[in-house]
Amino acid sequence: MNTRSDTHAENATKADGALRLSYQGWSGCIAQAPRGSAASPLAFDPSPGLELAPTEATLLLTHGHFEHVNGALAHLRRAKRAPVTVIASSHLCRYLEPRSAGLHDRFMPVDVSARVEASGWEVRVFEWEHMPLLPPGTGPAARYLFKLMRHPRGLAKMALGGAKGPRHKPMLGYCVRPSGSGGWLVYYGEGMHRRTSREQLRAALGDEPVDTLVFGAEPEDAHELPELLAGHAIKRMLAFEPHRPWRAEFGLPQLDLADLAATLRAKGLDAHPLAAGETVTLRAH
Repeated sequence: MNTRSDTHAENATKADGALRLSYQGWSGCIAQAPRGSAASPLAFDPSPGLELAPTEATLLLTHGHFEHVNGALAHLRRAKRAPVTVIASSHLCRYLEPRSAGLHDRFMPVDVSARVEASGWEVRVFEWEHMPLLPPGTGPAARYLFKLMRHPRGLAKMALGGAKGPRHKPMLGYCVRPSGSGGWLVYYGEGMHRRTSREQLRAALGDEPVDTLVFGAEPEDAHELPELLAGHAIKRMLAFEPHRPWRAEFGLPQLDLADLAATLRAKGLDAHPLAAGETVTLRAH
């Protein structure tokens, strides 16, 4: 079966029985269970400006940075929508719940190693460390800071967004699958980088089959990722650049996702880039 849902018309009937993932930009991803399933759509880290459908949904937030929290708040503050379930750390749940317009929303605080069932999904929680702000090396770090300082308004906006929001940690990742189904979809968020160890990744993936690993990557970490990802029992990998709009605003280097995917494929890994607005068929039901 092809990975991309829009590659061949003959795959349209297969897509009816497949799990699908839509990438919305930043780190926002929406997973949809096979048609006919009772599982509601899952929205990971809704991105700013994302218009979620007013139907029932489950929001999974990995951490408290403003680009994720503001996307969730925009949906929670909508008066005309179905109730939602929010799965996040206790800090985020306490921050979001009093700001929600919904009377029947459900907030489920989780911690590392939790396993819960919600809205037709099995969810397993793990922990990761966020991408470093500065690139390695004194020279590259200094040039990076110089570019940031040339955009004081952008820096002030970031600082204000962080100060007004909730506590950022813990950083949580999610392994999800429709209840009673097979392998996991693992959403690693913004924790795949040069400081991530193989042991940390192995603990996050767990001992059960992994159908798809979805992760954010940045240019400073591209050389380390092939060695980190090789040798794990993952059927396919989908990579996105989580802070691309922010990096463009500050004139910072951006990742060539197609090149990263090609490098991973050269190591025998089924890897593909994710572009904003793209929907991918993950596996048959």
